[in-house]
Amino acid sequence: MATVIIGGGIIGLATAYYLSEERPPVEGSNPSIHVVDSSHSLLLSASGHAGGFLAKDWFSPASASLGGLSFALHRRLADEHDGFRKWGYVGTRTYSLSIDERGVGSAAKQSRGEDWVTSGTSRAGVAPANAREDSAREQNAIDATEMLNPDGSRHASRHSRLFLIEKCKARSVEFHLSTTPLGIETDPKTNNISGLSCSFYNEDRRTTNEDVLPCNTLIMTAGAWTPAVFKTLFPSSKLRIPISPLAGTSLLARSPRYTTPFSLDASATDPSRNENHSMGYAIYCSPMPPTFRGHRYSYAPEAFARLGPDSRPEIWIGGLNHPHLSLPKKAEDVEALRQSRGTADVDELRKCLVQLCGKVALENSDARNSGLNEDDLDIVRQGLCFRPVSQTGVPLIGRLDEKLLGSEIKKVDSGGVFIASGHGPWGISLSLGTGEQMITNGQQRTKKVDPEKRRDRTMKVINF
Repeated sequence: MATVIIGGGIIGLATAYYLSEERPPVEGSNPSIHVVDSSHSLLLSASGHAGGFLAKDWFSPASASLGGLSFALHRRLADEHDGFRKWGYVGTRTYSLSIDERGVGSAAKQSRGEDWVTSGTSRAGVAPANAREDSAREQNAIDATEMLNPDGSRHASRHSRLFLIEKCKARSVEFHLSTTPLGIETDPKTNNISGLSCSFYNEDRRTTNEDVLPCNTLIMTAGAWTPAVFKTLFPSSKLRIPISPLAGTSLLARSPRYTTPFSLDASATDPSRNENHSMGYAIYCSPMPPTFRGHRYSYAPEAFARLGPDSRPEIWIGGLNHPHLSLPKKAEDVEALRQSRGTADVDELRKCLVQLCGKVALENSDARNSGLNEDDLDIVRQGLCFRPVSQTGVPLIGRLDEKLLGSEIKKVDSGGVFIASGHGPWGISLSLGTGEQMITNGQQRTKKVDPEKRRDRTMKVINF
């Protein structure tokens, strides 16, 4: 029987990618893997607007093994498929930046990997103590900075997600866009799952039809929409998936001072370098103190100097969150929501980016006297997205016990209902490990895919 993956973001794509490795297409047979998404296009929310920062060991103990596995799988994927050229996969020099003496270096060190999103601190504060390096030469460039071990971070642009889509399609994974799940179909004889009832738009984009995708396995990877999907499919269940949406604004920009990739010294022993020695930068900031002269921000910005397609440099900035913004019905509705909010969020984030990497103002100019830089940046894209944050800060990955599914499902002899969501800001970083983990339960392995042997081979059953 087939598997239906609900949600075509990075977690769903990674799951389809590894599952299609295990199930090569059979000529003349129906597709065995389906990806269903209610929007007209993929990557319209968090997966499409993410900064693409990949961390190795910035995670709480509960997510540490998944983080290590994912980091190794990202590296393997890039090595095998020319990730540097295709999606800007490079090693990253990472800094935490604070203007006063407290900054990220003190308070944030006490944070767990899941705390930063609710406390308003910087993600840099969750980097492990043994990954921090003192570098007087680097610190002279920016006061009150702390350099983090460059071997523990990488960058991968949006095009890594496009690559996964391309590979899945080549392996006959069937994508169903503008398709909304309606309910579960069961076999009247066995009461097992037999299909997913869906509503889909016709070619005229005005009328809809309903159909059933035969399957015995459902995997919910719908990000912030996962709780709503579960409630729709299992209305009699008393379970409420403990995931909340967290909205955030981001910008993608280019600078006239960043037109060629940064390079490492070819003679350096830095293990993050690749054959052409290109690299990126990441800066995690603490909120500005009230005494700061210049543009002050009360949030914790994240700015990444990374490479886009064909190694073209670009700068991504985020960190301006909106915890009370309501989740729209579909990912395709997010852009209209962003436009309805006006330009205040974008204007604020742009001022922050100019403060971090704008042109230094002329001596004795009004801007220089006010501590401001000049804005000569080209904004390529504005973004608003919703990230799925679990109550514990740890992703929910596993099979749901049939007792949690309500009266719709009496028993599950094969297949079942799975969930992979709640990754917060770490969806890209943890994606490949999550996708690989999702296929270990009930699948006959044909090859090793765990290069560092850091994975528990048993998928847990989630009982809540």
